[in-house]
Amino acid sequence: MNRYVIATTMLICVVVVFCILAMPDDAYAQMDDLSPQSRPGGEAPGMDIDGSKLPGRLEKGLALGSIIAMIAVMKYL
Repeated sequence: MNRYVIATTMLICVVVVFCILAMPDDAYAQMDDLSPQSRPGGEAPGMDIDGSKLPGRLEKGLALGSIIAMIAVMKYL
């Protein structure tokens, strides 16, 4: 093999390993306690479902159509 190809492959491997090792930790929102089980009722704060913000029939239909189109594209193209 060419020395240039081997050197390039090694450099790419080192960069990939460095990127994996240098990943930052997960970020969490600032709360007094992260576990929802310790709260009264066992619910996390802000978990109330607002019915007016749920998707309607049009949004649900668009989502379903997008999934069907994605499957068709993956299968036939």
